[in-house]
Amino acid sequence: MKMLLSTVSLMLLYGCQHTVEDFIRIDDYEFCSLTELGKEIKKPNDVDVIANIRDSKRIKGPVIGYCVKLLRLVNKGNAKDTLSVIVYGKDNRYFRIDNEYYEAKKSIFSNDINNNKTK
Repeated sequence: MKMLLSTVSLMLLYGCQHTVEDFIRIDDYEFCSLTELGKEIKKPNDVDVIANIRDSKRIKGPVIGYCVKLLRLVNKGNAKDTLSVIVYGKDNRYFRIDNEYYEAKKSIFSNDINNNKTK
């Protein structure tokens, strides 16, 4: 009985690890703007924010962070369809889309992921 319970628990735990792509067609969006405390921040040109968000894992929230940024993404096919991503923390690894919380492997504003794909 204990073995069965532990097996079921592991299956549930494994099944709960979802990515952003499981809920949102993130590839349909592109970068629009990034603001912090109402001021627009420039994003480095060589960073693919969408690729960095795509592989992030869903986590239980809420996330508490001091440095909060608002990232706006716009749908490539419909400019009226926007997606707001609230980014938390100095390392920019935690973010929220709607009421779902996610954790990225590295900062969503880093270009490390892009460099690994080209090697």
